[in-house]
Amino acid sequence: MATELPVADRTISEVSDLLRARKLSSVELVRACLERIARDGERLNTYLAVGDEAALEAARDADRALAASDDRPLLGIPYALKDIFVTRALDDDGRPLPGSLPTTAGSRILEGYRSPYASSAEDRLRTAGAILLGKTNCDEF
Repeated sequence: MATELPVADRTISEVSDLLRARKLSSVELVRACLERIARDGERLNTYLAVGDEAALEAARDADRALAASDDRPLLGIPYALKDIFVTRALDDDGRPLPGSLPTTAGSRILEGYRSPYASSAEDRLRTAGAILLGKTNCDEF
C-alpha cells in the first residue's frame, strides 16, 4: 500500500518543524516521496535518475542527527535536482561513489558522464542537510 505524502500542502519550514518535533521522520518522508516517484515518475517523465538507497540512507542519517539536536536548516528535507546541475559521482581518486547519480543535461552525448565535483547548488543543499532524491528531466542543453 502506498504511503500518502504527509506534507504535500506544507511549506519547507513547516515540514522542518515536524521533523524537529519528531512528529514525522525523515525516513517516512523520503519513503513517501520515493513511492510517489515510483508511481507517477515514468508516466510524467519527470526523473532521469533516482537514488533510492542513497536517499534512504541519508534519511536514516538525518533522523540520527535530528535526535542529536543537529540544527542544519534543511536537515532531513528531500529535494530533486534538475539534471543541468552536476552531482559528484567520483571520489578524489576517480573511483565511482556508491549511490551517485549521472549528469547528462538531458543529452545522449553525456550518457555515462560522472562528475568529479558537485555543483554549488548540490554542495550547499547537502551541507544544509537536504536529501537528494534524484535528477529531474530537462531539455537537452
